[in-house]
Amino acid sequence: MNDLKEIINKIGDFNSSISEQVCSFLGVLRYEDQQVILEGRIDLELLNGFEECKSKQIWGYINKTPVTLLNCSFKQICWRVFDEPIDQKAEAIITLCPSEIIIGKALGREILVKEIYTTMPALNLMFHNHVFEPLFDFSREKPSVLEYTYPRELSATDKYGTLRVYRTFNSNYSRDAITYNTIPRIEYRFTKATKITDAIGRIASVRNFFSFFANHYIPLDALEFRDADSMNEEVLSQAYSLFFNDREKIVGPDEPFLISSNALQNDFKKIWNNWVSFYDEAKHVVNLFYEVICDHSTYINRFLNMAQAVEVYSCRYREQEAKAIQKQNKSKKLFLKHRIEDIERYISDCFAIKEEWFTPIAQAISDMRNFFTHYDKNRIEPSYDEIFSGSYFLRFTLLVLVYKKLGIANETIADYKTRIVFGRLNDDCNTLINYFTRSQK
Repeated sequence: MNDLKEIINKIGDFNSSISEQVCSFLGVLRYEDQQVILEGRIDLELLNGFEECKSKQIWGYINKTPVTLLNCSFKQICWRVFDEPIDQKAEAIITLCPSEIIIGKALGREILVKEIYTTMPALNLMFHNHVFEPLFDFSREKPSVLEYTYPRELSATDKYGTLRVYRTFNSNYSRDAITYNTIPRIEYRFTKATKITDAIGRIASVRNFFSFFANHYIPLDALEFRDADSMNEEVLSQAYSLFFNDREKIVGPDEPFLISSNALQNDFKKIWNNWVSFYDEAKHVVNLFYEVICDHSTYINRFLNMAQAVEVYSCRYREQEAKAIQKQNKSKKLFLKHRIEDIERYISDCFAIKEEWFTPIAQAISDMRNFFTHYDKNRIEPSYDEIFSGSYFLRFTLLVLVYKKLGIANETIADYKTRIVFGRLNDDCNTLINYFTRSQK
């Protein structure tokens, strides 16, 4: 049983470690505010020790199904105290909310993972070819109507293990149709046993990697994993299911990726290892971009997040080049405008921006950012259109920076400038220059 719905609203036997002792209690998983919560009853005398647990990992069985709840946090505590001297202890009714739910494994200690998997349907928008091609010249001698194309997989070995991105399929039969569905699958096999939280982080890194090529949010579905214990057994190891309890319901656009699998497959090992290094060195750049594509930051905050992401990239990778622009401008301090101008020059081989625009655009971005961060009354408040243009300019800039860092060819990067989402980039540049002109008066 690996279906979350099958264990909801059913009483289970649960355990938790309190002061190096195992506390057992009855509880039930149920939905509340679109989250799964655990409601249980424990002896009141155990409550203090329960609250002081740093890592509340709870495990148990529901209808003989093993379950582990990770990172449980308290939502509510109630007390039941009996006045009469009856044969019952005072008890606490606790409500806990886990961050992840594992089905198939009941374990109170740290879970170590050797393999982790997930499906990512959004990647169908990245692959340029189909898993099946129709055959129109079928006959009795050659009765097939579909031909399997044996699509190439993307694979790479890094310092953590081996990553595979490939496509499989399932089929649905009915009286009037047979339907084949393509399923992109992510598989990460670790070189050594890895904490489950770190294994989830590696899968999230894969998702974020493809998000930069998609330029939009990619949902992360339920995971499957094999742990180190079962991998050491002689019998075929079982895959366990992991569900995210607080997954955001964000619908991504049904649009082709800016960078398709064509641009990745020949150099995927190099591109992926460049990403692993970049993700470890500049995770804040990735997090700021993620805030934008999740629509956590809109309008002014989106502009500020993009400006901060580009500035962080400059601080991490182009400090000396930005100082050269500062020196060239005879400035005593290094400002954001120097960093932006350096980056404009750096990406100009795939940007095709006019050289005379470098300085005014950099100044415009810097002034707009400073207006909101310092509320400098000496600067002109940017309009909605100017903020919008600044956000798109910076978003395009950040994508180019990341693509170049990963080793994507310049001609491939230049091609995505023609996509609809960035089709008005020259107009955005003109809008920023107009803001610069307005600010100089």
